[in-house]
Amino acid sequence: MSISISPYLHLLSGAEALPIPACDGTIRIGVNSNQFIFSPDFYCIENNVAKPVGCVQVYDETLIPDTNYVRIFELLGGLEQLKKLTLTQHQIMAFRTNYPEWLILGAGTWFLLEERNKLSIVQIYTNINSVDIIVYKEFNLDEEWSPKSKRRFVFTVL
Repeated sequence: MSISISPYLHLLSGAEALPIPACDGTIRIGVNSNQFIFSPDFYCIENNVAKPVGCVQVYDETLIPDTNYVRIFELLGGLEQLKKLTLTQHQIMAFRTNYPEWLILGAGTWFLLEERNKLSIVQIYTNINSVDIIVYKEFNLDEEWSPKSKRRFVFTVL
């Protein structure tokens, strides 16, 4: 089931969901030499668990002035609904490996991650040399962001 929350997000990957292989939880973000992590708390993440085969869909943010976490994520539902849209570290890295064409160059591709029963955000910024800058932050609905930057979101298909 795709997420329908126009006008804030629009589905890029079409009606067909992108398959993510079964992940055993052994691959973690930040162990590749082409990844640079800008988050001191990232290494505290403990929730790299196994998950069966799943699918994701990719969304682009529609550029709307004054958009922020509240406007995007509140429309997706409450906390329990958002937790259903999360991926594991292994799934995020599988997406990065299998679908590099879906990462937005020069801007962030955002993933929801659940750890210790709390939501977090992993942002992957990729440059033309395929070097990832990874930003991890605790989920904060009040954080404002610049309307000049375009974001891409990857969510598990429900």
